[in-house]
Amino acid sequence: MADANGKDLTQFERWYFQAGTPEIEVVGAKYDGAKKTYALTLRQHTPNGPADAPNAVKLPFHIPVRIGLLDKATGKEILGSVVCELKEDAQTFEFSNLCCEPVPSILRGFSAPVKLRNPFLSDADLALLLAKDTDAFCKWDAGQQLATKLILSTYRQLIANPSCTPTPLPESFIDAFCQLLATADSADRALLAYTLRLPDEKTLEGEIPSGELDPTLLHQARNFVRNSLAVALKSVFTFVYQRLSEEVQKSGGVYNLTPEDVGRRRLRNCCLGYICCASKGGECTQEGTELAYAHFVSANNMTDKLAALGNLVESTSSMKEAALAKFYHDAKGNQLVINKWFSLQASTDLPDTIERVKALTKHSDFTFKNPNRFRSLIAVFAGTSRFHTPTGEGYKMIADMIMEVDKMNPTVASKLATMLIGYKRYVPALQSLMKVELRRIIETQGLSAETYEIVSKGLK
Repeated sequence: MADANGKDLTQFERWYFQAGTPEIEVVGAKYDGAKKTYALTLRQHTPNGPADAPNAVKLPFHIPVRIGLLDKATGKEILGSVVCELKEDAQTFEFSNLCCEPVPSILRGFSAPVKLRNPFLSDADLALLLAKDTDAFCKWDAGQQLATKLILSTYRQLIANPSCTPTPLPESFIDAFCQLLATADSADRALLAYTLRLPDEKTLEGEIPSGELDPTLLHQARNFVRNSLAVALKSVFTFVYQRLSEEVQKSGGVYNLTPEDVGRRRLRNCCLGYICCASKGGECTQEGTELAYAHFVSANNMTDKLAALGNLVESTSSMKEAALAKFYHDAKGNQLVINKWFSLQASTDLPDTIERVKALTKHSDFTFKNPNRFRSLIAVFAGTSRFHTPTGEGYKMIADMIMEVDKMNPTVASKLATMLIGYKRYVPALQSLMKVELRRIIETQGLSAETYEIVSKGLK
């Protein structure tokens, strides 16, 4: 490869022999209006991993960093993608003949498997990249960064005062989403749907220091941002949804696996999700419920059915129960589909979720003896914010389930117990409640050695 391209790839071989994921940080970004130049300084660092010796020395990688530049004022691309080869610990790359201050679009096309940090990007810069960048990856990444900042800011407000009304979303963020939706006819719709999706709660949890995590408030913070976007852009989401539905009708509703059809389904389902939560409280509106039910009834594929049902289960309408009954009936005993039926109900964010899960353990199709069926209901619930209800009721139910399934499958029980032994990540009030249940488990007569080992280590 080196000979064919006339390149020295000796340093590049470190990707094969040196462990670790490199981290790139922008340590300098300066525009000189007089000289019309822009200097960008990048520094790379590779942290030691668990398998590395404490004093291991990591040499710099050869990292191809694809960069573009956008006009800070208009968002117009003023420099197309160029590849800058980062080979040293730190290097400065200079771009000339720039008539205006730029915003850098770095790591275009995910040109290297690295972590990137750019502290020089303001919220306004991120909103501009989200709305205007011509690179799909950088557009998505800017949206994830900005949404994460807004959600965590809301979370900190709720931690300080759980009953407060969080700060409204900045107009620049809402406008960026509006501009994204305006590209629905020309953009890659599958990528557009991903860009419109907010970071999930598991990803957000990784941004919160250990001992400060309250999943219920984090869930509320994410919902606040999502619902605010849905309310502000309801008419736009509805317009795009209707346009996509018209395309489905014109195609005869035939199910195809072409990229075009996959993208249409993904974006249409994404818009449906926002329409359904377009209320100040985030509850599924009557209009959203009716639309989701129509979406469900007309669906001829599992993707659309699950998307519609995922919204319906968040409502208290009779249409929810009708849709669940139809989904179960149409499964015709297909075990994988029935697993989905259990999982959808276990993942709801409703006050009666715990009681519904308990009731479902009595269902004729539920059994503690089938690991996949058990996980589809119990383990799925343990991954939701309702598991962390402030009363500790969710922890108690899971502890009961661990003790019950341990009698017949200690491996499944010990695995589920890991949901409780990570208590140190959470706020003190939740830690105390989780430890109460762990102690109750370990004091159980006849507890398997496997589960005992996991729980006892967790309590240390």
